[in-house]
Amino acid sequence: MKASLVLNRALTRRGRRALGLAGATVLCLALVPAAGQAVAAESKGRQAANSGSGEELGNYDSRRDGANRKVLAARSAALAARPSTRVRNLFPAANPLITK
Repeated sequence: MKASLVLNRALTRRGRRALGLAGATVLCLALVPAAGQAVAAESKGRQAANSGSGEELGNYDSRRDGANRKVLAARSAALAARPSTRVRNLFPAANPLITK
């Protein structure tokens, strides 16, 4: 009887499932302390960054940048000079190309 137990070393389905679950649990528990330290270090860095500056910065608007302002002005002038067909059809009285 003892010989048959020693020769049968394969795990059953339930044994494999339990071994996999135990391995996953050990892996998660091993990573919990490292994750906690990372969060603690990040929050300390944020507090230091926020406490040093007493001023609040406004939102950056790319339309107010010098180079972007020129590009947007040129685009606006081009659209005003040659509007699309759909825009021209909105105001037929102002458009001499449209006949009734």
